[in-house]
Amino acid sequence: MEHLSTPRELGTSQLVAVVCTNNGPRYLKSTNLGTSWTSLATIPNVTSPSYVWHPSLAPGSNFLLLSYDTRYYGLFSKKYDGTNWLAELNVASGVGTFYDRNSSVAVDGVDVPHIAWAAQRSGRSEYRIIYKSGTSGATAWSAYYTEFPFSTGISDYYPTISPQRRGGTTWRIDVLYANTANQVLLNQQTYSS
Repeated sequence: MEHLSTPRELGTSQLVAVVCTNNGPRYLKSTNLGTSWTSLATIPNVTSPSYVWHPSLAPGSNFLLLSYDTRYYGLFSKKYDGTNWLAELNVASGVGTFYDRNSSVAVDGVDVPHIAWAAQRSGRSEYRIIYKSGTSGATAWSAYYTEFPFSTGISDYYPTISPQRRGGTTWRIDVLYANTANQVLLNQQTYSS
């Protein structure tokens, strides 16, 4: 099964899209705003490449940030500088969850990455939403995370994340997600850059 990210613009003249196939994650580029595209190229040095799915791609000021899960092996990110895909980072490291899935990644106006995803904890069948931020320039993920409240017997899925500047150095991070009780929920995090 193939999973495709939304194409994102890098700079003013390059579009990039990611597709996850049984052969691993691949990407394609356009330098003429989508009129034509390169052939699919492999994204190198990815954990369990044949299990990668659910890509999310977000633009920073001079880079793109890709997040993806590997079905059973964790949640990861890679930064693209316009030429190379840099080192893979384990986003869920230290969180203590498993079946980390369906991530949504965003980069705010000062190049700080933010991510939300659904995950399970040992002994619990419910999925819950986890939120984490990283360092400016997307070179590392914080050890700190927020686990959203959940209800027993109800799983939360499919978060989307959006940073909103609130004046000065204050940002609000909106995370919208759905659950198995057919509800759509909004969680908001605030931080200063």
